[in-house]
Amino acid sequence: MMKSQWLVHMPQKIITGDNMGILADSLDLYLPLYDVGMQSSPLTSKDTNGHSCPVTGTTWGAQGRAFDGNDLIDIDAALSVLADNTIGAISTWVKLTDITPASINLLLSFGDTDVLEFIRIFVNVTGTLYANCYKAGSKQWELHTLAAVSSNDTWFRITLTHDGTAPSLILNGTTPLQEFSGQVDKTVWFADCTGLDNGRVGCCNFGGLGNLGFLTGTVGEVMCHTRNVSVAEDLDNYETTLKTYYACWDYFTWA
Repeated sequence: MMKSQWLVHMPQKIITGDNMGILADSLDLYLPLYDVGMQSSPLTSKDTNGHSCPVTGTTWGAQGRAFDGNDLIDIDAALSVLADNTIGAISTWVKLTDITPASINLLLSFGDTDVLEFIRIFVNVTGTLYANCYKAGSKQWELHTLAAVSSNDTWFRITLTHDGTAPSLILNGTTPLQEFSGQVDKTVWFADCTGLDNGRVGCCNFGGLGNLGFLTGTVGEVMCHTRNVSVAEDLDNYETTLKTYYACWDYFTWA
């Protein structure tokens, strides 16, 4: 007999109109890159700020924008709000062509163009996810998962959230095994990194090195919040936006 079983909870909230229905009170930047209005440059973010975000390369598609290893989206404008934050969260849906790339693939980053200062999220050559922060040339904290976060050409959603005490990583609405290495001050967040002057989707830019660490794959959407996001809230975000990346039959098992 054929039967079906739900593998995920039904969404508790929905996206309404052109704006995000989840945690809208704290949403500084929202880029649903699959949206038909996201095909030109610059992009206008779908939040109350309407940030202008120039695009270099990338190809629009129904699930997001494809990055070929030399593309980026400029999200400098988000710093006009994020710069003063002592808590917050940044997240993205992404699908990497190679989950164990030859060199690191940057997902999201905010940096100082001239100085070794940044907050960034990237996938390492082992497929593990890293988030780290440097301030005025010295490492403040580094956090990484203990296992690969996905597989080749498979969508996953990652969030880096900070509650004012320490950062943490959330993967697909759950807390993966993770650990710190070499931390000096885990409380550091945007407000402490006063030199941050650029934001990037698909690469990073700091220390006079220009843009580097380019991503090869597809980015579906990007969110930046001005407060920390709990695991339960992130799971709600994950389940609400899941339908863009997986067909309804992916929710079922058959026997």
